[in-house]
Amino acid sequence: MAMTFESYMDAMRRLVVADLNMADEAFERLHPRMIESAELRIYRELDLMVATAATEATLVSGNRNVTVPGSIIIVRAVNVVTPAGTSADAGTRIPLERTSLAFIDATWPSALSTGVPSKYAMLTDTACRLAPTPGAAYKAEFIGEVRPTALSADNTTTFITANLPDLMIAASMIFYAGAQRDY
Repeated sequence: MAMTFESYMDAMRRLVVADLNMADEAFERLHPRMIESAELRIYRELDLMVATAATEATLVSGNRNVTVPGSIIIVRAVNVVTPAGTSADAGTRIPLERTSLAFIDATWPSALSTGVPSKYAMLTDTACRLAPTPGAAYKAEFIGEVRPTALSADNTTTFITANLPDLMIAASMIFYAGAQRDY
């Protein structure tokens, strides 16, 4: 049975013997961290596909560097969509080959060599270098791991609470037990 934020909070208050009238300050202070710890542990250890998404970015003609969209935390693949200006749903995806920055800089040492990119390398955790340099304002589709929105009063259900409620409770109890003993 799916669990909501309210049913989760009620279950946790009962399990940790917190004041059910919500007057337990320690519990109220800890519960956001407890949810965060439980969800991140579950997503990390189960490597759930629900945490994968595709996000588009627009490439700038003549600029070989592109910022990874903020929702992607681990880049798994990059596609360029042709023709220029077309969305991923309406155009043709061209998968880019991931390579090293050294290879790109050695093979395409100048940003003046333009065309449809065929390779990419990670510059940082939030930026990529493309080769050759985009010759038009193509769309790029970044596919990778995202951090889903956490369970909260505003986001009352998540994939975990809908499909793995018992695991959410168990992971939360691990955090709470550690917090009670200062880890």
